[in-house]
Amino acid sequence: MASLSEHHKVLTDGVGKCSKPMWDGMGGPNGFCDEPAYGPQNPILRDVYCAGLACQRHGGPPPPRFVNGARVTNRERLTLRANLAAFMAAAPPRKRPEQPS
Repeated sequence: MASLSEHHKVLTDGVGKCSKPMWDGMGGPNGFCDEPAYGPQNPILRDVYCAGLACQRHGGPPPPRFVNGARVTNRERLTLRANLAAFMAAAPPRKRPEQPS
């Protein structure tokens, strides 16, 4: 059986590897998922076992979003969305260009 490496436990530059054990057709161990992982498994989604980090398919968080090269959290994303909605609501309606007849 393979053992967890450091990249299955720790994020390096925000990315690690999924630690979900994989099994071959005969029920024997076959390493780990090793897809990109961005954090630990969500405790609510414990139907799959992951000892360390988990990819999104195995209950881990989605990849981070970036705006102008800076990482944006969910709270900041919601704030940006609310600010955009407020800006659009306050903006005067756009006039359609007149069509030549």
